[in-house]
Amino acid sequence: MTWPIELIGVNGSRVSYSEDEARAALAGFAFGQISLSWKPPRGVPPDSDLGLPPSVGTRYLWGYWSFDCVPASPSRVSVEDIVATAALDTGVRGEAVLGLNAIRHDLNETLVHIPVTTTSCCGVS
Repeated sequence: MTWPIELIGVNGSRVSYSEDEARAALAGFAFGQISLSWKPPRGVPPDSDLGLPPSVGTRYLWGYWSFDCVPASPSRVSVEDIVATAALDTGVRGEAVLGLNAIRHDLNETLVHIPVTTTSCCGVS
């Protein structure tokens, strides 16, 4: 890839990034956090625990961190993989999830023949 790269938005606007700027933007998005907002429910007695704010005040910007603890196998697709994918991509509809689940056995039979040690989907260095 040749740096700087130029991105063209849907409205035709152009933005140019150096390699360091692009890495910083991706890292900020992938690892960044934002503050949570919270409003106490109405009608809760003041001495009720239900009126207390949550103990956590931030969340990750990128949904992947929510699924970081889901066990994964590079040679098979599980129901957990399908659900995590659907949760991360709101464009995935129910029929796609059910369709992928229906062919999961055939997909796993194919994946087991792909050498994991020499195949890389994406690498970040």
